[in-house]
Parts: sequence; structure tokens; C-alpha cells
Amino acid sequence: MKKIACFTISVALLFIGCSQSANVTFIELKEEPGRIAFARFTHFSPDGKKFATVNEKGRMTRIWDAESGEKLQELKGLISVNVSAHNVSFDRGKILTSDLDEVVDVWDVKSGKKLHSLEGSHAFFSPDGKKVVTLWGPLERRTARIWDVESGKELQELEGGWPVTISPDGKKIVLRSVGVIHIFDVESGRKLQTLEGSFNAFSPDSKRIVTLGGVTLGGDGTPQLWFQLWDTGSGVELGKFEGKFRNFSPDGKKMAVANVSLTSDGEIVRILDSDSGRELHKFKGQFASFSPDGKQIVAGSLSHPAVIWDADSGKRLHVLKGGLLPVFSSDGKRIITIDSDKITRVWDTESGKNLLTLGGQLRAFSPDGKRIATAHEEDGTIRIWTLE
Repeated sequence: MKKIACFTISVALLFIGCSQSANVTFIELKEEPGRIAFARFTHFSPDGKKFATVNEKGRMTRIWDAESGEKLQELKGLISVNVSAHNVSFDRGKILTSDLDEVVDVWDVKSGKKLHSLEGSHAFFSPDGKKVVTLWGPLERRTARIWDVESGKELQELEGGWPVTISPDGKKIVLRSVGVIHIFDVESGRKLQTLEGSFNAFSPDSKRIVTLGGVTLGGDGTPQLWFQLWDTGSGVELGKFEGKFRNFSPDGKKMAVANVSLTSDGEIVRILDSDSGRELHKFKGQFASFSPDGKQIVAGSLSHPAVIWDADSGKRLHVLKGGLLPVFSSDGKRIITIDSDKITRVWDTESGKNLLTLGGQLRAFSPDGKRIATAHEEDGTIRIWTLE
């Protein structure tokens, strides 16, 4: 492990800067010079102590100790990549991999033991980690198969399209087809709803769902996007909105929606009331994230610096440098931003102070906000940075 006192250095494409009160340590996970073979997928455990990487050339998944850099396990196959984020269930000690043979393997992270081999591909866990969903069948007859993680037993096979995700409460599964999505009950396999559009997001309480509608051209040639909000229980359309849906607030009562614009002046993020559709606030930018407690919003873009706003009053709290994909840590104490020159910065939410500045390609941010993974093409490393 290497420790960096508080100063700024530049070595090749490695750039490090930190605040006067910060200490930073980092470790390197070495692969192949000139090639980030594992940059396709990286993932921290919830406590930030373990880290998973994919080596596409060797078709291997590796589990690392994020504190020491020690390789803990090497598993055959690649982490099964799906639209859903639930490909690793570190809290339950499980990970999914798949190769070219339409088989998904379930592994125990601690022992490296293969627990089950399931038919299918493009697999993901349910939010509670107790079930696995796989895609199965020829292109003209795709089905979703639901499996019990502990026993490896198949629970359901659902026809109707490509499996996309399971709702946050674990009770509904979404399959996508041409121009529509199908919602099924996970336990019974019963189809609940068929809705127009393509899946975008569930509300945090799983009672609403967002689908993307289509694209039309405005009078000035600007693409006009729109999306629909539905009640998942009744299938009733609750609203149709212009713009690109970004996310819900943690309580689901607000939505962040970005305008589509050909000019930086037109880049606006609107905060809407989810029930009425009423505009509550609007901020400069194209990306926005809510803090975990819903009390703050950070918004920005390549053209506009990220700004932290009070979610209720709309009052500006802090201006940050770098506005691409601003996101809060899971505890809300830190924010990460990316500049147009791909410089990654970590900020203290309360003070707006820059804590860490890094080069390399951002790959992952630990849930506790204390570790960042960056990929460095020039020497084939992933560096895991710990902010102390």
C-alpha cells in the first residue's frame, strides 16, 4: 500500500491532488500494460472492503481485498452483465459469472466454491439476493427463468421477452418486448400488466414505474424526449412528461427530469412533484442526483459546474468543479464529479471542499464513499484510492 501526504504530483497520466487536511492511500491491481482488460465491470462490496474485477481476455472474474490488494479468489467466467446492478451480492457472499456456453455459475465469494450452474445468460440477483434471474431460449422465444439461490431450484419460467430487472421490493419482475414491457408477479408467475414503452426505473417503493416513450423533433430541430409514469398495481397511466427522466428522490415524491438541448444555455434539470407533475425547481445541468436522505440535490453537466442545492427551498449551497455524472456516496457525506478532461474529484458535501483529485478513468465508488477505483490504460492497472 502506498501513502500520499497532502501535495500534488503528476507522473505520466497519473494525477493526484488532495486537500490540506486529507491523507490518501492507494493500491494497484496489476494486469496487462497498455490494456485495461478488466475495466468492463468493477464492483465494491457494501462495506468497501472487497472489490470485483473482470478480465475479459482471460475470461476470469477476480475478487480482491480492497485494503491490501491481495487477490482473494479467481473464478472462471465473467461477471454476468445486465441492465440491473445486482450481479454481485457481496452482503450474502455470492457472485454470478457466465461464459460462452449459456450457463450461469453461482459462486461463494469467501471459499471460491461453485454452488450451482444454472441454464441461461445475462443473469442478475433479486435485490435481497435470494433469487437469480436468467435469460433463456432462442431469439424468437426468449424466456426469463427465476431460480432459488440456496437450492439452485427453478421457481418460475416466464414467457414474454427479455428480463430487465426486479422491483426494489422483490415482488415484481419486468420483461421487455417490442415496444412494450410486461410486469409479472415473482412468486406466482402471473402477468400483472403490459405497458407501453421501454423500462427506465421503478420508484423506491415499487408502486410506480417509468417507461421511455419516444423521440420527436421540435421546431428548431431539437430532439424532444418524453416518458410515462404508471401505477404498477392498476396499470393506469399517471402522467406523460417531456424530457429525459433521471431519477426519483429516495421517498419517491420528487423526480429529476433533464431537458434535451442543442445549446449549453438550454441545459436544465427540472425537479417535479411525482404526484401532480408540478415543477418545484429548475437548475442548470443535464445530470442530477438526490442525497440519500433526500434533503439535497447535486446537478451539473459538461457545460455547467456541479452545484449542491437544498431540495426543499431550491437554495444554492455549494458550487463544485466538474459536472458530469455527479453522485452522492451512500452516506451522503461525499460527492464525486468528473470534468470534461476526465479528471475525477471527491467533495465534502457539508463544506463543498475538494478532498481528492485523480486522473485515470473512473470505474467505481464504494458505497461508504471512502474508496474510489480508477483504471489506467498506460500501465494496465486499477488503482483503489482510500480517503482517510
